[in-house]
Amino acid sequence: MSYRRAILLGVSFCFVLVMLLALAFGYYAVTPKDREGQARVFVVRHGASLKQVALELQEKGFINNRYLFMLWGKLLGYSKKIKSGEYRISSAMPPVNILAVLAKGAIITHTVTIPEGYTMRQIAKLLDQKGIVPAQEFLRVCNDPKVVASYGIKGKSLEGYLYPDSYQFSRGLSAKKVVDVMLHRFKEMVASYMDRIKEKGMTLHEVVTLASIVEKETGLSRERPLIASVFLNRLKRGMRLESDPTVIYGIKNFNGNLTRKDLVRRTPYN
Repeated sequence: MSYRRAILLGVSFCFVLVMLLALAFGYYAVTPKDREGQARVFVVRHGASLKQVALELQEKGFINNRYLFMLWGKLLGYSKKIKSGEYRISSAMPPVNILAVLAKGAIITHTVTIPEGYTMRQIAKLLDQKGIVPAQEFLRVCNDPKVVASYGIKGKSLEGYLYPDSYQFSRGLSAKKVVDVMLHRFKEMVASYMDRIKEKGMTLHEVVTLASIVEKETGLSRERPLIASVFLNRLKRGMRLESDPTVIYGIKNFNGNLTRKDLVRRTPYN
């Protein structure tokens, strides 16, 4: 066999090998692990890398080979595009389709309704119960001085700024993202009142604090303007508010029974 012919055969062999590998690679991308697979929930945690997602997909039986999945993800430019959240996917889906769903961010959302008057601790507990974000993680963000300052808030925490409303949240979100959504809603709702607040000679934080007290003072919306007026007059005269909610807020595990001892207890809020 001549040298030239040997080179030609070698090149041909390499070409055929590459083509076979490409076909196998392509076949993997469009072939589901289990054509009879049922749709299941899969959660991409906040900050998870493509490598971590691929490993978990394989461990939970959605794909056959995490390495090929990662390679496809990199080739398609999805390495940094996979979004955290809760997804409904199936092992009957081709890996390339699973990648597309995760990159598109087609997440499942859950309605979470924050009632009026809920404190940060109550909101944190509710979010935890709904499986959106752990309570301690949420409270850590809400009490972080740097986070509070980043929103231009003068207080020590985000207490009073987490707007009560119905939200659509996905599991797997970061606590910071959840807070972002709630703070954005708050800013939308108070924007039209800012001029009036300035006319009253009050800061937004003072108004939020007073509104929180009034809201806890009565469950009837028609009574709130009168109560707010009473409190404002007391403040103008330098009087104490004499409000039970400020006492209750300082009691960590309030059992619903306010005692005389509680009324004279020294807390930052009483």
